[in-house]
This record gives sequence, C-alpha cells and structure tokens, in this order.
Amino acid sequence: MPQSNTAPRLMMDRRILIGSVGLCPDTAYHWGSHHWKLTTWNKVHIIKAVYEFGVNVIHSDTDVVWFGDPLPFFQQQLQERHGGDGGDDGIGHKVRAKWDAAASEVGAAGATPAAADAAAAGSSGWWAPPHVAVATDSVSTMNRRGDRGLEDSPQPYAPINTGIYFLRQWSGGAAFLDEWLSWQERDVGHDQDGFNTLARGFFFHRDPDLRLPVFPDAHTRITLPRGSTSGSGTNDGSERDVGGVGDGNTTGEWAAPRTFRAAYSNTTGVSFLPASMFGNTYTYVNARLWEKLKHPLYAIHWVWGGSTLESKRQNMRDAMKFHDEPDYYTSPNLVTFDLDLLPVPPTFNSWFSTEHMIRFHVQAANYQLQQAYYAFAIALIANRTLVMPRFQCYCSKNWYQTQQCRINFEKATTFPFTCALSHVLRVKKLEAGFRLPDNTEYSGHRVFIREYSFLDNPKVPDSLKKSFVEIVPSQMPRAANLGADELVVSVEPAPRGYGQRVTVAAPLVDRELRQVLGRFKGVRVLHFPQPARTLSGFSTYATWEQYDAEIQKHVAYWCCRAPGDMRVGLLLLWSGGKT
Repeated sequence: MPQSNTAPRLMMDRRILIGSVGLCPDTAYHWGSHHWKLTTWNKVHIIKAVYEFGVNVIHSDTDVVWFGDPLPFFQQQLQERHGGDGGDDGIGHKVRAKWDAAASEVGAAGATPAAADAAAAGSSGWWAPPHVAVATDSVSTMNRRGDRGLEDSPQPYAPINTGIYFLRQWSGGAAFLDEWLSWQERDVGHDQDGFNTLARGFFFHRDPDLRLPVFPDAHTRITLPRGSTSGSGTNDGSERDVGGVGDGNTTGEWAAPRTFRAAYSNTTGVSFLPASMFGNTYTYVNARLWEKLKHPLYAIHWVWGGSTLESKRQNMRDAMKFHDEPDYYTSPNLVTFDLDLLPVPPTFNSWFSTEHMIRFHVQAANYQLQQAYYAFAIALIANRTLVMPRFQCYCSKNWYQTQQCRINFEKATTFPFTCALSHVLRVKKLEAGFRLPDNTEYSGHRVFIREYSFLDNPKVPDSLKKSFVEIVPSQMPRAANLGADELVVSVEPAPRGYGQRVTVAAPLVDRELRQVLGRFKGVRVLHFPQPARTLSGFSTYATWEQYDAEIQKHVAYWCCRAPGDMRVGLLLLWSGGKT
C-alpha cells in the first residue's frame, strides 16, 4: 500500500458502520437484542483503540446529523475554566479571577469555616475543563438566552445519551475507558447503561448498592457584588448574570461549576452538552430550542421522534440533511396541496388542562387529515408522488403522558409547531408506497411520498419546480353530465409567476379527474390548493371501500390515553371520505 502524508484513518464498511448503532437490516438484530448490546459495546472498544493514539475524540452515532462545525466549541472546552457561558471573551477565566478575588476578600474579612471551605474549593478542580462532555436525553436546558457554554447546573437525574460525547486526552483517560468497559461484564445492559452507571451511580436506577457521584456543594458557587458584570459574549447584545439563573434583584451575579465527578471515577470531571445545541428530535421539531435561546445548533440526534429507522430518515429529509441519490430529486412527477387550518384559541399555549389541549389537537389534526385523505386519493388516481404538507401539531406525541401537551414539564414548546410526519402518519408503511392491492382500476398505481421541504431543496432542479400547473375548483355550481371538454372552466397564468392556473368544474369524480389530468401528463408539479373541494371521490363503490380500508392503515396511533380514546382519537382521523 503506498505511503501517504495524511493522518491514518479507520476505513469501515458502510454496512458495518450502520450496524454499529442498531440500524443493521438483519432481522435478528434489533434494539435491546443480545447482538445489538454487543455491538454498542464494540463502539467503546473502538473508541478506546482510537483514544490510545493520543487524540481527543468526538463520538457521534450514525443517527446524528451535524448542523455546524463543533470543533471551536470543543476546543474552547480544553481552554476554559468553567462557570461562564462560553462567550468568545473567555468568560470562564474571568469567573475564576473573580472567584479568587472574592475568596481573598472573604479571607481578609475573617472567614467563617464554611466560607473558608468555599475559598479552598476555588483552587480545586471544579473549575478545570471537563474530561468528558456528553449529551443527554433532556428536552430542556438550564442555559439561558445567549448562554453558549456547557450545561448550567448539571443534575444527576438527567439521563445521559452516549450518542454524542467529547473525550479529551488526560492521564486518567485510559483508566476511565477501562472502567466504562468493565460494566459490560457486569451485564448492566448496553454501552449507554454502562456510562450512566459509571457516571450517575445511584441516580441511574436508584440502586442503593451503587456509589454516588460527587457534585460541587453550595459553597462552590460564587456571588459577586452587583455592578461587576463582565462581558458575557452573548449574541443578542444583552447583559446577563455569569452562569446560572440569577434573579437580577439584590444578589448581584453568580457563577457555578458546570461539572461533576463520576460515581465510579471520582477523578473524572463530567459535563453535559446542552440540549439546545446538541439536541434531539424533540428539541429540534417541537421546542425549536436553539432558536428561542439564540444558541448555535451543532448537532441533532434523531431520537424522541419515531421508533423506526424510516421515521428518523424522514425527519432528516424534512431538515434537508439526509443524503439521497440524485434520482430522488429529479425523477418524480408530483402532486402538492395546501392545508387549511383551524384557528388556534388565543390563550391555547397557556391552557392548564392537558385533556382539553389534546381534544383540540385531535380536532385540528382531524381537520388536516381529512384534506390529506383527498390529496392521497388524487395522487393515487394520477399515479404520482405526493409531497407532504407541513402538518401542524397542537400537542406533542409521546409514549407516555404529557403535561400541558409538553414532555417532562418543559416550557419552551409553543403551539402549533410543524409536526414530524410520524406524529400523524405511519412513515414505514408510506415509504413502501400507498396502493390498492389487486384493484383492477388502479393496478400498478402506487403513491410514494416526499418531505414537506422537498421543493425548497436546492438539489431539486428549477426545471422541475417551474413545470407547474395549479388546479383550483370553480366557485360556481357545476352542471351534471359534463363532457370532457366542459370540465375545464378556464386556463390562465399562475399567480406565482410561472406555470398555469386551471379552474375546473368541481367537484370531480375520479373518472373526470383522469380526463382533466390527461391534458397535463408532461407537467412535473400538479398543485391542488383545495383537494377536498376538487375531488368528490371514486365512482366505483368497491374501489372507494378499498381505498378507505387501506388509507386507514397508514394513520399513526396516539399516546398516552386509554386504548379506547386512542382509537377514537386517531383511527378516525381519516373520516371525511364517502358519505
């Protein structure tokens, strides 16, 4: 093999790499299986081998998408002493300087024993850079607007997610990895369970036989005189207390370390990566946390957003972050449609009753899906790919109960938000294509889908986007028994500046719609602003019956309520078909 001046790399087969995080297509390999657990631990063995080259390591599962370059953030963690907000002016160093000055003043004034302990802590390792910075499954953050540092005031109750972590070089690094790997032999579960046990100890499963992690006590936090604010490096131009969530009244500003010591490695400093900057599907789709807090978005781990590989892939496509082959963007002939939305009650976001919020969400989702019912039928009749709309959600979907339609008492989510498709439809079934098996009228017709952002994607050629016809229903009542030439009322330029607007004598049955669409076979995008007013349904009763039965199989279930409520809430969301 020829020599190279480049750094050595681990070359991995793509299929093996995907398998390493539970995405292997092997049917015997699934989340929680013995094979799967072994594979997760193999990741740690590989990381240890790489770490022994003397490098810092950023680990990322294959269902993580990077939105920004994280290297400046992690390089800053190697340099700062923590308690600040990660501003570009090195606020951590300023906090340490303020700590030392405050401790000196305490000593000069005659320190109490507690204050002396606090001063001594100032020279301890609490303010040093963490050895490990790891993501969590949190759906909120203690970091305030503009606070771009590590997670403020990390808590032992936060579930750690090893999908993303940063491991810096230090003398105890190899021993830390050995300790982590030792939990594999103790059969605690997968690698993430091992890390949670190692770092959180007792707080992972409330097991009294496990050790406690070590957190800085209250004296390690410093309160500084009011008016001594240093630049915080916030990107909204505002002043803020350094670290923490000071009340801004009489206590001045304060700062606290953002690390704790692992339960089974008390020399290892652990910090959390904020869920706003290193997020998950919930913080990205539902809460839009980084936007509201003006934090940089570095990465999204596509958990908390659907249980299947197809759901994760759909979320990545919505975000225009999944790599598809060029044919995905250039080949389909499309049907698109608009959604009409119910008005949101003015005080909906502050409603206290989760039950009343769920009822409105089901009503609003029902209203949208009734329109999608006709859009799927149009796409089936035309044998075209259907672009999903931006379905709006008024409640978060989860596998356990929500509070005010939000998860784990977080307050950042505002309604409505653009749904992940898995909130309303079964993505895995849709990816296989919607069809009517053994139907003689539509044999060979299959409706595939594209994400709501598809036509915003620069990979879609302009020639496709601008090959456009908008089909709108006439506002005038239609006559019966119209001939094929009478179904089109008018043709004019489309308002968007390209393509055509075609007004039809609606509503049309499927036979009539086929006659109209036959005039536009070469058009790439057929847009229906009002699908439920344009199509009345299928002229053959048996086809309509089959359509209703098949489309019903593609709706998502709702959680978490009684099974009867879930059935009423979602299995009937497609109602509004034939009468």
